[in-house]
Amino acid sequence: MRSIEAITEEIAEVRTRLENIRGTETEVYTRIVGYYRSLRNWNKGKREEYTQRLPFDTLGSLAAKRAGKEESGAACGEALGDIAGYRYFYRKACPNCPPVRDFVSRLPLAGDRIDVDTEDGLSEALAHDIQSTPTVVFFDRQGRARHRSHSVRQLEDLFANAV
Repeated sequence: MRSIEAITEEIAEVRTRLENIRGTETEVYTRIVGYYRSLRNWNKGKREEYTQRLPFDTLGSLAAKRAGKEESGAACGEALGDIAGYRYFYRKACPNCPPVRDFVSRLPLAGDRIDVDTEDGLSEALAHDIQSTPTVVFFDRQGRARHRSHSVRQLEDLFANAV
């Protein structure tokens, strides 16, 4: 029979191992030309197209846009002077998040970084209808969401239109 000290030691060792668990590479399948195929097997052009895709717009966010709470990219480009800050939603395991983080960190705007892997971060993401990472939501001075970006290319386009 094991002693309580041995069991306590074993529990501590298991907790340490659990804290150091890392995920494994995920295989992404998506639809292309009528059938599903692994993204890893796509050619360079199709992979580039995939990075430019936008997430599906749910009815809730569509209704918000129609109500004028969030503008499209072109309209936002004209009104960027009204942008007061941003919230950057990310995950630690997201391979596309670091380039977006670096881009927004160079912006002359105040911003918050929100890790959606935390309980508070997930609550904040749900409140803003965030469906993928990275997502940067830009807010005007009244706190209304004015634009969303999901990639460095979208951010570059947004700020190029503002000039």
